[in-house]
Parts: sequence; C-alpha cells; structure tokens
Amino acid sequence: MSERTIRSHDGTRIVYEQLGSGPPLIMVHGGLVDRTFWGPSMPLLAQHFTVYAMDRRGHGSSDPYPVDHDIEREYEDLLVLIAAVGTPVALLGHSAGALVALHAARRSPLVRQLVLYEPPRFESVTPDVRGPTTRQPGGRGSR
Repeated sequence: MSERTIRSHDGTRIVYEQLGSGPPLIMVHGGLVDRTFWGPSMPLLAQHFTVYAMDRRGHGSSDPYPVDHDIEREYEDLLVLIAAVGTPVALLGHSAGALVALHAARRSPLVRQLVLYEPPRFESVTPDVRGPTTRQPGGRGSR
C-alpha cells in the first residue's frame, strides 16, 4: 500500500492509501473510525480496482477538525481527491461517509457510480439532495 497526502482548498492535509489497479474506487469511512476500517476489503477490491481509502479530516492521519468545523469542508476534501484521480471514479461511502460521498457526488461530474453502505436514515437527507423520484410498480419510489 502506498500512503499519500493531498491538501484540501483550506490547506487541510488529507491522507489516503492507494492500492491495486483498474478503475478508481474511492472509499469514505464513517465516524469514529479511519481508513483502516476498510483493511480487510482493500486487498480484495484492489484485485479489480485502484482503491483509494481516505482518512476524513479529524480521523486517522489527516489533520484534525478546525474549531469551526463545517461538514461542507469534508465534501470539498473528497472533491479534491476525486480531482486528483482525474478520471471518472466510483465512490463507496459507509455511514456518515455515505453522506459525504452523496454530497460530493452531487458536485462532481467525475463520479460515475455511488454506493452508500449503511447511510444515515434516508429521511434525514433533505429533499433537495434526494431530488425527484419516480414511481415504480408496487408503489415504491426510487431514483
């Protein structure tokens, strides 16, 4: 594995690991953990993807949260990593990291796939983020 560092727009140092080859997959961990959460999955996924496992700010080896932390900065951190990869990416977000991935995906044309693993309750995501839904047979809405 190769540990690397990028700087977000506000100068925050974001650390990530890169492993494997193939289409890029960026993995965004949830709260109370860091990129090592993905440890058992990374070698398996790296057989098919170039995996980027980041430490969100305030986690692992990345810089700590500033006093005036705003979750929007975390979206920007992920957008900087997406831009550094430079080609269309897939995002995999877990828990609070799923929310970060969702909001970053809405802001970047380079996100081609989005996997949200155990995201916070969907009802907590505001309607402007959810966007329009279509009705499916059986009465259930979906994207």
